[in-house]
Amino acid sequence: MRILADENITQVVELFSPYGSVDTVAGRNLTPAQINGYDALLVRSVTKVTPALLAGSTCRFVATATSGTDHIDLPGLQALGVQVVSAHGCNAASVVDYVFSALATLSAASSGHWTQRSVGIIGCGKVGSLLATRMLALGTHCKIYDPVLTAAHPLAAYFAPFANVLQQDIVSLHVPLTKTGPWPTYHMLAAKELQAISENTILINAARGSVIDNQALLAWLQQRPEQQIVLDTWEHEPQLLLPLLQRVNIGTPHIAGYCHEGKLLGTQLILQQFCDHFGFIQPMAGHNTDHAQIKVNADATVTAQLDQLILQSYDVKQDAAALRKSLTSATPAADFDALRKHYPERHEFSYYQLANTPLPPALKYAAAALGFRV
Repeated sequence: MRILADENITQVVELFSPYGSVDTVAGRNLTPAQINGYDALLVRSVTKVTPALLAGSTCRFVATATSGTDHIDLPGLQALGVQVVSAHGCNAASVVDYVFSALATLSAASSGHWTQRSVGIIGCGKVGSLLATRMLALGTHCKIYDPVLTAAHPLAAYFAPFANVLQQDIVSLHVPLTKTGPWPTYHMLAAKELQAISENTILINAARGSVIDNQALLAWLQQRPEQQIVLDTWEHEPQLLLPLLQRVNIGTPHIAGYCHEGKLLGTQLILQQFCDHFGFIQPMAGHNTDHAQIKVNADATVTAQLDQLILQSYDVKQDAAALRKSLTSATPAADFDALRKHYPERHEFSYYQLANTPLPPALKYAAAALGFRV
């Protein structure tokens, strides 16, 4: 068994080497010649996998260690008889942590603490439903738009029309990128939709860059200098619209889902499907008990303590500052990829335990709702 893998897939050699030889490559610009002779191809979202890429190859198994599959030509590969699998939902907690870090960061400049503001969630898959569940546990008013889901969904009571969701104080996007079907998400926020958003709204995109028309977004922001925007994903990555990066409050290099736990789970999920496909016995899953402790200011308000807890676990400003350096770089696209390739280890909220003793009941409840150990 010969396996070709993106070099940035977490522990890919360690986990897959019992089943064959594993070679790693940079995933951004793979060529058919590189894939020739391999039985399985393991990628991430930076690799565009098409029938042309697999031309002349005997590879009949493609796995992406990511939730999304918009970088893969699914009908084209199906026509070739290629099995395609993904790590759907692997980074849901990581992306939700990113949203809370962004909100805690912007809270000081917003009208009222983010826990007292209404939230609109567009897309109610693994990420959107987890964000909604945690927001609702905090007592936040939520509206959700996802026309694909039915009234049988557990969160159906919070479903609302698209226009209503856009009117909330915080609007967070968590949809796959689609260009066909009855509800395509490509440019679902263009000039008309952006104009419907309130001036006080915080707009967050940690889904796919092309869900928002980036040119229209830049033009809209030039009309609204006070609008608060958080972008982790961008159209035409790694080629960013640098004037847009300069304008947003928080801009990061597509790393919302980059927690260690989520990346490792992504590798484990595609390994399970790899074993199923090729008839291997799956490895036993281990249980990680590692954790770190965090202590917050005992004299602060509960909302301030919650923000401290979030930002001690993950401060998104550091990632934003690193990407902002691209504004003065001669090679911003290369910088974008380098930031992702050399991203420092980051953990999900579940890795951290609140060390304050005794814990105020309100803080204990809120911390647990966000996934912290208490």
